[in-house]
Amino acid sequence: MACEDSITSPVNKLVLSEETFFFERSLDLLSVIGLDGYFKRINPVFTQTLGYSEAELLASPFLDFVHPDDHFATLAEMEKVKTGIATLNFENRYRTKAGCYRWLGWTASPQIVRGVIYCVAREMTQQKETEAALQQANQELEQRVAERTAQLEQANAALAEQEALYRTLFETMEDGFCVIQMLFDANNTPIDYRFLEINPAFEQQTGLQQAEGKTLRQLVPNMEEFWFKTYGRVALTGEPVRFENGSEALNRWFDVYAFRIEQPERHKVAILFKDISDRKQSEKALRENEDRLRMAIASAQLGTWDWNLVTGELKSDTGCKAMFGLPPDAESSIEAFFEGLHPDDRDRLQEIIQEAFNPASGGSYDTEYRTIGIQDKVERWLRAKGQAYFDANGKPLRFIGTVLNITEQKQTEAQLIHDVFHDSLTGLPNRALFVERLERALVRTKRYSGYRFAVLFLDVDRFKVINDSLGHIIGDQLLMALARRLERCLRAGDTVARLGGDEFTILLDDIKDLSDVINVANRINVALTGAFNTGGNEVITTVSIGIVLGTSNYNLPEELIRDADIAMYRAKALGKARYEIFDFSMYTQAAQLLQLEMDLRRAIERQEFQVYYQPIVSLETYKIIGFEALVRWQHPEHGIISPEKFIPLAEETGLIVPIGYWVLREACRQMRAWQLKFPTNPPLTISVNISSKQFFHPNLIEEIRQILLDSGLEGSSLKLEITETVLMKNSDSATAMLLELQQMDIQLHLDDFGTGYSSLSYLHHFPFSALKIDRSFVINIGANGENLEIVQAIISLAQSLNIDVIAEGIETREQLTQLQMKKCKHAQGYIFSRPLDSNSVDTLIASSLYFQLN
Repeated sequence: MACEDSITSPVNKLVLSEETFFFERSLDLLSVIGLDGYFKRINPVFTQTLGYSEAELLASPFLDFVHPDDHFATLAEMEKVKTGIATLNFENRYRTKAGCYRWLGWTASPQIVRGVIYCVAREMTQQKETEAALQQANQELEQRVAERTAQLEQANAALAEQEALYRTLFETMEDGFCVIQMLFDANNTPIDYRFLEINPAFEQQTGLQQAEGKTLRQLVPNMEEFWFKTYGRVALTGEPVRFENGSEALNRWFDVYAFRIEQPERHKVAILFKDISDRKQSEKALRENEDRLRMAIASAQLGTWDWNLVTGELKSDTGCKAMFGLPPDAESSIEAFFEGLHPDDRDRLQEIIQEAFNPASGGSYDTEYRTIGIQDKVERWLRAKGQAYFDANGKPLRFIGTVLNITEQKQTEAQLIHDVFHDSLTGLPNRALFVERLERALVRTKRYSGYRFAVLFLDVDRFKVINDSLGHIIGDQLLMALARRLERCLRAGDTVARLGGDEFTILLDDIKDLSDVINVANRINVALTGAFNTGGNEVITTVSIGIVLGTSNYNLPEELIRDADIAMYRAKALGKARYEIFDFSMYTQAAQLLQLEMDLRRAIERQEFQVYYQPIVSLETYKIIGFEALVRWQHPEHGIISPEKFIPLAEETGLIVPIGYWVLREACRQMRAWQLKFPTNPPLTISVNISSKQFFHPNLIEEIRQILLDSGLEGSSLKLEITETVLMKNSDSATAMLLELQQMDIQLHLDDFGTGYSSLSYLHHFPFSALKIDRSFVINIGANGENLEIVQAIISLAQSLNIDVIAEGIETREQLTQLQMKKCKHAQGYIFSRPLDSNSVDTLIASSLYFQLN
């Protein structure tokens, strides 16, 4: 409040915001918004309130942070400011980084200064919440005072036996409390009182320190007589008093409750002080917004009616008329009453009323129904109670009752139900609602032989890349836009739901045959071909779709979702942006994959892996300069399992980390043994692939350092091969890791070069000593030099950057000759040797380090 008092108006605040000192230290939320809709400047309070960094707020249009329901009003108010029509003065909701919304009250100058709008906001969330809960707060307050009073009276009654409990309550209670002894003159007129006991909360609230044993006049000589008269009356009569006391100027208010705790001659009074300053502030705020307060009161007003069944006359108050959409001066009639009922509830309510006219029913009803305003045409929900009165013969004479507007309660209940069964981001049905509708579809398949349905499982292709590169806000916007396109592809009776992340499911209800489903899948793929405009970014994406037809063989919704999911993964494996229809062989393969995962976990424990080594050869001399370590899995039942089958599974499950460390440890140990047995100058080296999960494992550097120490291998003899995909995940973190590895003299090779993204930038920014040309480029080299352009470009680029080149997958003499002509220095492939176990490598090195090609 003190800070606000020093600034006479919101406009003055904005003018002062030109001064950096004030802008940075203001307790208000200050911002500068450009005519292009972007924040130009944000003060620290703004970023702290919403939880974003300044960079995050400046990077997107301010409207991206505004609640969707407030977009139209916000744009309208901003347009008024831009055109000079009015000062910006309104409230809206802003999304915090945690995903919730906070209310802000905005003010801005109607003049555009240097092409920007200066705005100041105040945080209103607490005020909004307080307004909504004010009535409840008052009830809770009364209840708390009653409870505290009861506790104190009970404590005083048992004071002698429960002194320790009383003192604990006295010292720790949040409300202020004191015990005083009234002082009277000879005429029994109260003249002062002495403090006998005060608790810490009382001292804090009143500022009276060390007051015990002192009188009020000693502490505050000019105290008003009101206090002495009020508490003196309590002491003499024994009647408790309760009142509110405080000052708007000081912004401190208390609910005061005083009661006598001793016999009249002792004149002891206990006083309880409840700080109600927050409630008073809310009341003041409500008074300043009289229109809204009147609407809130009107919406909760109880209406009454009285129907004379003898004369047919109906009397109703203004509250009742308002609930039927009639002005206060409108005539009341039973015809107007029934005319205002919702058509769907009219017959039901007439039956209820007729039943109430039967004395045997007790003559009463309590029900809910809807009205359609006779004049304003507004739909309202009412809670109605009625009571009939009868003569001696059981004939109804009079019918009276009340109606209560419960529209807001019904809307809240409907919203809660909607929230339970709908995704908060896209507004689509969630898993719970989708499963419920799928259960109904399964029931129909068992009841009606001609009924058919299908389930589609959709997964957004490359969504993680979009999220990692453009951020989660853009990712969320893409999901919302994609949800809208999916809805437009379906019929009214179909259901599209978001299961979570980038996964969607669709229930196609009452289809004719499989062709209907395929048409929908094709329609979805066509609908997604156009780019999505998200936050100024054009994003093009596709989906992989799995399809399963619903039959009576299925018993549980989860089985259908499972099989559609399996089909979707088959679509992804076959190239993405396509659909696949589930068949039982897919389930068999999925089950086999699960079994393979369990076997893989056991393989780590049982050490079923073996390292094979493929020679890396100098193309100038055909001399072996080192080996690449390649892992093989010796399955106890199925024999050697190819890395193409288990490495992707190990990556997905995270098992690649322990497997990778085992390979690295074994390869370093074996290479050091070969260096000692077959010394060369320079020494032989070992190349080991590092996976994405292993590279970003928190203990990677320590693990490698310990492996080198244990094996005795020099860092210069170890070459780590890293793919471009690894570097894409977090380039800043990757740079730090690579530099630390380089400081250990470890050589870094960029593997599968040219198959990823932004390859040139990686060569410029990361400390690689060599790159490996992917075998997909090498195998396409023909005898006459076809498809050499890419290979030539890669070699030339590496030479210009003084980086070595290693070609993978050489199988023919023609490929070898072309690479030698392009001055590629090193290579590996079947033309020299297949991967070998350690014993075969021993034999190879012992015979010769040089290959003789025919």
